Amino acid sequence: MTKYIHFYFLIIFLTLCSFAHSVEMTDGTLIFTRQNGRQGWLAKGVEKHTGSKLLHVAIYLDGWVYESVITGARRISFSEYMKHLNHKITQHPRKKRVAEFVPPHTTYSYKQIEQMKEYAESQRGRSYNFMGYIQNKEKRGIHCAQYIGNILEKSGQYKSSNWKESPVKIYNWNFKNDT
Repeated sequence: MTKYIHFYFLIIFLTLCSFAHSVEMTDGTLIFTRQNGRQGWLAKGVEKHTGSKLLHVAIYLDGWVYESVITGARRISFSEYMKHLNHKITQHPRKKRVAEFVPPHTTYSYKQIEQMKEYAESQRGRSYNFMGYIQNKEKRGIHCAQYIGNILEKSGQYKSSNWKESPVKIYNWNFKNDT
């Protein structure tokens, strides 16, 4: 049985690696993570307050993935992000994590990308805080959807709900505006 489980994880890893090398990422691609299985305390809290299994959102800009995680807002290379994502998927198979890469509904201009990157860079290192969403008020830290919503707002095509932002709201906006 263990042999088969290891083989299964090898297939997942190879699939993610081949995806990373075969897909040309577009600036503004959103990366959503959902969890369809067993959940930890943070995932339960996010689902309870957003009403969705979409638990995390990140954005690809100029070879980097920007996201806010428990350690704070960060920038990570796409290849390192894929390794990290594979590790999360294979480390806890009962959580049944799924990642969805969603290209932008429109092509962003060079100026829009630069404005988005400038904001993203200015927030790197900012502490993580989901309590603003729960308590419905501004907090010192920033959660993933708040960070990505604010980045998207710099493009002029999105109005962020700031601390009330959620991965599902961003997900729905992207498809609602798809033409």
